[in-house]
Amino acid sequence: ALVRLSGKVKARQKIDLFSEVNGPLVKVGKEFREGVVFEKGELMLQIDDTDAQLEIKALKSQLYSNIIALLPNLESDYSDNFEAWKNYIDQFNIDNAIAEMPEAISAREKLFIGSKNLLNQYLNIKRLEHRLTKYSIHAPFKAVLSNSTIYKGALIRSGQILGELTHPSRYEVEANVSLYEVAFFKKNSKVNFLSFI
Repeated sequence: ALVRLSGKVKARQKIDLFSEVNGPLVKVGKEFREGVVFEKGELMLQIDDTDAQLEIKALKSQLYSNIIALLPNLESDYSDNFEAWKNYIDQFNIDNAIAEMPEAISAREKLFIGSKNLLNQYLNIKRLEHRLTKYSIHAPFKAVLSNSTIYKGALIRSGQILGELTHPSRYEVEANVSLYEVAFFKKNSKVNFLSFI
């Protein structure tokens, strides 16, 4: 049966993109403009993370120095766990993601480490490393950029809307149907749409 409908076609999967960090936009593969298709997981935007990288390296360097300053005390007072801390320092690299710190063996060692603020420094570095992932924005699904509000070289602010992504093949139609014509529609049945425009 042919049923005439008029209504709106709407995307079922559509999201707004927002920035969670600040910095200038860096050019990557494709241009970030309307009509460009991105595959799932593809890098769409890169915000310059140089300052964030340097801040993390400075904090790692400070933590490294603070642990080295404690090594003589750890060796003399907490020798049971000294090797773990020594190995941690030997493998420490400010260019790599920070490794989990050794666990204290005794309650006294735990109090000693806690008094030196090492855990707070470590967690702050972990937090900033997680934030670093926000400088690269990847497509969450195969999508078409249906709106773009930025351009290469623009200074991006936290909370700023960057654009809108739409799935290229998931749409729904909102339309009114008369009570008589409802009988032609069954749940889970296929419908072919024809446009007369």
